[in-house]
Amino acid sequence: MSGTSSVAVIDSYFSDFHCTAKTADQLSHMQDQKSKYQTLGIVSGVLDYDWQETERRFRLAMAREPISPHLRQWNAWFHLFSMGRATETKQQMDRVVEEDPLSQMWRYTMSVTLAGSGRDDEALRESRKAVELDPQFWLGWTFQSLLHAVHGRHAESLTCAEKGIAGAAWAPQAIGAMAAALANMDRTVDAEPLLATLQSDTAVGPLGLVCYSVARGDVDSAVEWAEKAADQRIASLVTLLIRAFEPRLNKSPGWPALLKKLNLTPAKN
Repeated sequence: MSGTSSVAVIDSYFSDFHCTAKTADQLSHMQDQKSKYQTLGIVSGVLDYDWQETERRFRLAMAREPISPHLRQWNAWFHLFSMGRATETKQQMDRVVEEDPLSQMWRYTMSVTLAGSGRDDEALRESRKAVELDPQFWLGWTFQSLLHAVHGRHAESLTCAEKGIAGAAWAPQAIGAMAAALANMDRTVDAEPLLATLQSDTAVGPLGLVCYSVARGDVDSAVEWAEKAADQRIASLVTLLIRAFEPRLNKSPGWPALLKKLNLTPAKN
């Protein structure tokens, strides 16, 4: 699965899907029951913030063998990781990577999982493996940029951000990471047009501004923008940013209110 198709699935397909198919009866045309359950589980969580329903749907999806790496990863990502169950997420992701070690997406997901537990060195290694498998994998480059930025490695962050935005100039995450990398290198004039792009996009701009604020070390602004992204029901918010950078974001006074808005509780590592 490429980075582009993944984001399209998460941020476009499921938003449209949510408008037309909210019950199992409306999905009778879908022959694969596991796909039905996992899809409804994702919609319930990342768009409705109904995590009990997410858990119920994924329990049904995972009830019978065989379980594909794809289903196992989505259960880990959209169910366990989203709900802050880090140990279980890591256990499931270990199996996913073992079964399909050459998937750049699985390596990337493992990287984000590790970052969510504060294991940034391991997260960076997995992210590097992702882009070794696919040098055009912009999600991997963008996440690496953020990891470097939060540790003050701004030259490395900029190099990764450039590769990320080269592959996805349209993506708010890539734009936010690039803007932050430039600003962190004191190139604020170059960063300003990118920030203006995000600030003018009320639909998905807040997601990019969360990335920007995280990379700039401004956790209070990151949480404020995350609240705006939550209002927009941006589907990748919880997995890609909230849980991934929770060890930093939870230092903000606004963190409890953000979790309440998302119907979430603090992660358990």
